[in-house]
Amino acid sequence: MKKTLFIFLQCFCIVSFAQINLTQGLVTHHPFMGNANDLGPNAINGTVINATLTTDRNGTANSAYYFDGSSYIELPYHNSYNFDPQGSFSISVWVLPDLNNTWPAQGIVIKAPPNSDFTLSAWNYGIYVLTYHAMSGYAYNHILNGTTSFVQNLCWYNIISTYNNGVWNLYVNGRLESSNTSQNRFILQDGFSKIAFGKKGESFGDWYKGKMDDVRIYNRVLTQDEIDSLSFNGTGTRVSDDISICQGNSVQLTASGAASYSWSPAAGLSGTTIANPVATPTSTTRYYVTGTQASGCISTDNVLVTVNPKPVVSISNDTLVCENSAVQLTASGGATYLWSPASGLNNSGIPNPLATATNTTKYVVNVTSAQGCSTKDSVLLTVRKPGQFTISPSSGVCINNNSLQLSADGGDTYVWTPANSLDNPGIANPTATPLQTTTYSVTINDTVCVLTNTLSTTLTVNPLPVISVSKTNDIDCSNSNSQLLASGGVQYIWDTDPTLDNITIINPLASPTVATLYKVTGTDINGCSNRDSIQVEVTTNNKSSYLMPSAFSPNKDGLNDCFGIKYWGAILELDFSIYNRWGQLVFKTKNPGFCWDGTVDGILQDPAVFVYVIKAKTQCGDIFRKGTFALIK
Repeated sequence: MKKTLFIFLQCFCIVSFAQINLTQGLVTHHPFMGNANDLGPNAINGTVINATLTTDRNGTANSAYYFDGSSYIELPYHNSYNFDPQGSFSISVWVLPDLNNTWPAQGIVIKAPPNSDFTLSAWNYGIYVLTYHAMSGYAYNHILNGTTSFVQNLCWYNIISTYNNGVWNLYVNGRLESSNTSQNRFILQDGFSKIAFGKKGESFGDWYKGKMDDVRIYNRVLTQDEIDSLSFNGTGTRVSDDISICQGNSVQLTASGAASYSWSPAAGLSGTTIANPVATPTSTTRYYVTGTQASGCISTDNVLVTVNPKPVVSISNDTLVCENSAVQLTASGGATYLWSPASGLNNSGIPNPLATATNTTKYVVNVTSAQGCSTKDSVLLTVRKPGQFTISPSSGVCINNNSLQLSADGGDTYVWTPANSLDNPGIANPTATPLQTTTYSVTINDTVCVLTNTLSTTLTVNPLPVISVSKTNDIDCSNSNSQLLASGGVQYIWDTDPTLDNITIINPLASPTVATLYKVTGTDINGCSNRDSIQVEVTTNNKSSYLMPSAFSPNKDGLNDCFGIKYWGAILELDFSIYNRWGQLVFKTKNPGFCWDGTVDGILQDPAVFVYVIKAKTQCGDIFRKGTFALIK
C-alpha cells in the first residue's frame, strides 16, 4: 500500500495515501459523529431507530452506533444509490459484532424491498455478517463469503464490497477474500427500495447486534490503495510502503503493530511467519500480511512489490579498426547510458559515442531504464597496428610426415606461393605438404589500414634417421637376459613389454621366457622418427651345471658382495633359502634376481659356513641344489 506519512496524535492516526481521493464518487458518508447524518454531497441523512451512540474503533465517545438486535438506521430513498446493473459501486463499513446474536445472518448495509416475510424479500445488494464471517453480493442465494472468522476475536473489522458490471469483490481489513464473476441475476433497480444499517433494508429480519462505524457508499470501484486507506484504523498491522525493484533483485519487507505475522503468497519470500522477510518475486506481486496482536485481534495490510524488467540492450558488433581511427559505438534499449573505460571516447554518457582507441579495448556500457534497472553489455574494439605483418619462422618437416601448418598475420587477405603444395593458398594458415625443401611467400593485404607486404619462410624437408638395434645374446639354459642396444637417433622409446626393464633408454635389459620381438622408435635431432626391431630367441641350448659359489665376501668392495644365482638361464619358479650352522633361516626369496648380502636384521654376520637349499623350475628343467658356502670378511 502506498503511504507517505504517519502522524500519531492522541490515539488518532492520520495517514496520507499517494494519489487517493476518497471524496471522488462519494454517494453517502456516515461517520456517526454524534448522529447518523450524511457528510457526503447528497445529504442522505439517516433516521435512527433505537440504535445508541457508543465509542468508535479509536475509543472516541459518541462516534459509533450500537445495535441491540432490534434497532437500525434507515436512509430515505435516493436515486444516487439505486445503481444500474451495468454500473459500479463500493460499500465500506466498520463493524464489531457481538458474539451472542440469535440471527445467523446479520444485515449491515442492505438495500432490499419491503416484505413482511423476510424469506421472500430477496435483497438487492449489500454487506452481511453471516455466521460471523463477512458476506456480500445480491439475493440470498448469490453471495460472496469471507474467510476471516469474527468469532475468534472481539475486534473491529473493516468490510468493503465492490461491484462492476457483474464482477463482485469482498475485502476484509483490506484483503480480498472472495470474488465472483458468474452471477447472472441483475441487481434489482426498483426505484423505491431503501438502504438500512443493521437490518435487511425495509424488510423485517436479519438484525445486527454489535457496533458499527463509518459507512461509505461510492458510485465507482475503489482502488486497492483506497481500500487500504479505508481499512486502516490507526492501530494493528502495518507494512512497509509499496516498492519497485529490478528483475532479479530482492527487498526486505517490514511489518509492525502485531505480536505475530503470517505472509502470503509464500512465493519469493524468505519466510512467511517473521516480521521482516526478504522478498525476491519474479513478477509484480502484492504481498499480504496478517498480524495477530496480544489481545487476539487480527489485522491485515499489504504491500505491492512491482518488478521492473531490466532493459534489453542492443549494441554494435565487435569491430576491427586501424590504430587512431575513429569508430562510432551504439547502444539502445534504455534511458541513460554510461560507457567505460572513458578513455578514447568523446562522451561516455551518450548512447553513441565516438571511440578512438590506440590499443585493443573492450568497452562496457551500463544501460539504465527509466525505472532505474540496469543491464551491461560490451563491444570489443580490436585495434590493428599498421604494418605489423608476421609469418611463421622457417622450420622443417620429415619426409614421411611432410605436412606443416603455415601462419601469417596482420592483414585481411592472404595469397601464398607456390600454391601447388598448399591445401588453400588464400587463407592465413594453410597446410603445406612439400616433397622437397621449399620457400613459401605470402602477400598480406591490410584493408583496414590500407597496407600491403610480402613475407617468406622456408620449409626444409628432412630425411628419416636410420635406426638399428642389436642384442648381446639369446636366452638359453645359462643366460636369463639379453642386453639390447639401439643406434641412429638421439632419443628412443621401446614398445611396451613387461620383459624390458626400461623402455625409455638406449640399452634396456630383456628377460623373455618365450621368443619375443622387441621394437624401438628412434628420433633424430630434427624430430624425425624411424623404427627397427630385433628378435630375442629362447632355447634350451648351453645347459648350465647350475653351480653356486663356494664363498663370498660382503665387504662392499663391489666384488663378490652378494651370494645368489647366476647363469642358470630363465628361471620360471624359485624357492631359494639360506640357513646358518644352527639351522636358523637367514635368507629366503622367490625372485631369481635377489641375493643375500650377509646381514640378518641389518647386522652383518660373522665369518662362518652357511647352507643353501634351491628348488627351481627353469626353461631347461627342474633343479634341486643343496650345499654349503663360506662368508669371508
